[in-house]
Amino acid sequence: MINLRLNVKKDIPLTSERIEHFQKLMETEGDLTKWLSDESSAQASVVKVFRYYLTIEEATQIIQQFGSENWRDNRQVLWSGMLREDAQKWADEHKMQTLTTAMGPLMMPEHPLCLKLKKHAHAWSQYVHGASAIFAWHIARGESVTLLTPPPPSRFHPSGFTYYQVIEEPIVTGAFGQDSVCHIDVVHPMIKKAEDFSYQLWPEDNESTWVQQFGLQLRSRNWRVTGQREEKLRLKNMMGLQDGPSNCPIISKLSHIRKENPKTKPVKKKAKVEKKAKAKKKVKVKDNVKAKENVKTEKEVKVKNNVKAKEKVKVKQNVKVKVKVKAEKKVKVKEAKGKKPAKVDKK
Repeated sequence: MINLRLNVKKDIPLTSERIEHFQKLMETEGDLTKWLSDESSAQASVVKVFRYYLTIEEATQIIQQFGSENWRDNRQVLWSGMLREDAQKWADEHKMQTLTTAMGPLMMPEHPLCLKLKKHAHAWSQYVHGASAIFAWHIARGESVTLLTPPPPSRFHPSGFTYYQVIEEPIVTGAFGQDSVCHIDVVHPMIKKAEDFSYQLWPEDNESTWVQQFGLQLRSRNWRVTGQREEKLRLKNMMGLQDGPSNCPIISKLSHIRKENPKTKPVKKKAKVEKKAKAKKKVKVKDNVKAKENVKTEKEVKVKNNVKAKEKVKVKQNVKVKVKVKAEKKVKVKEAKGKKPAKVDKK
């Protein structure tokens, strides 16, 4: 039997819709087990993803946890292309929930319900990926979700093979025909003064509103190498997604392996123009600096040459003076020798 003790907070008010939702999710263990075992249901694809990473017992326990009062409607955070610690810090500051927050005791190694200490590293990683799939599925039953990414123009991994791109984003956008959120809002907390600025990412990408406010961040980015490519290809095939440009509404719109959205072309062209202009300015500045340095060097050389010339003239003048003095001495000596003493008359 599964231990279904949950991390429940009683201070969160419940709406009638939420209570109804709880009633559906907080069904008997047997009903959830039956649903997770059924591969002919309308949500068979997403259930396959759960089962790929989790046992039926593990998936049941996670679903029950997300069905508890710990869940905050439309206050969930997904992230991609940044450190988990930074994403967690942003979520905590804004009183929102990451996967770790929503999992409660199931992600606390010191808690008896947590399986981390009972699994080896790879098995625990698989468990977390399965939990993130259920997290995205549960989010899709709400109205919105917030996504944290690096700033434009490099918001997403160019390979299209991060777990967010392969698992979470297809689920929250209803790529399997199940529920989807009404909109995804994106924030780029890596940029100071932009930590609280959000704009709609899906179904309409309003990237230009952020660019107008903060500009394009044109610094080169070293993306990490995504692993488990074969596994992710199997997941895409399992979910009916193609390798390459996808039919998933958000992947086809946002991934760097997709066709360009015409609305984003002017932004990219503008970025190229700005980049070229900046490069030209840098070259001009360098040329100006070199020219100033050359002028300064020429002036210094002229000053040195003038000093040397004056010193030479002074030396020549000193030599002439010395020669003249010597000549005058010689003349005086000769004159002194040539004079005879006057005769004295004796009387």
